[in-house]
Amino acid sequence: MSRLKYAGADNESTDSYCYINVYLLDLFMTLGQLAMAIPAPPKWVLNANALLQLAPTYSVQRARLLALTRLLEQAIGLPLKRAHQLAKETLRQPSDPTSWRHESPDGAAALVIDRERFLSDFTVNLSRARAGYAERRRGRPPRRKRRGVAAARHHGVDITLLRESLKQSPEARLKRLDEDAAFLQALKVKAS
Repeated sequence: MSRLKYAGADNESTDSYCYINVYLLDLFMTLGQLAMAIPAPPKWVLNANALLQLAPTYSVQRARLLALTRLLEQAIGLPLKRAHQLAKETLRQPSDPTSWRHESPDGAAALVIDRERFLSDFTVNLSRARAGYAERRRGRPPRRKRRGVAAARHHGVDITLLRESLKQSPEARLKRLDEDAAFLQALKVKAS
């Protein structure tokens, strides 16, 4: 989200400004795009939303959170709820540190997440989802269009003369064309 400063149009002499919140690329996202950005099957997204009791909203922020949740669940084997808590903590941190570290209370074990790499991978997947994802069309797939002779036959055109003409040599076809042109010329002369 970014903020734009907009000067009040009614009174330009005063310092009256209002702020407009602009949500970039965060307005519309389908379940398929969200699943492709994570990357996960759409069914996993629906089940994760239900298990974590999240509202079914599809936004970039939700995709980022679920992508890190899935990464922690798949790579480390954390339960989904714990992975979701750690993902929230990680993404809530300021963007300055390049990595995020979570240690056990006694310091015996530590989890380190490379934030820059994760955000870079997520941005690539998000770009792929925005540019290359297309929803499946409902209904039956369209029939293949017939072309050429098959289309003519389908529309009821008698193509036997065309086939017979194509069996002849080019010289014979030109001779027949000349004969037909002479016949038409003779008809024009008789008509006038």
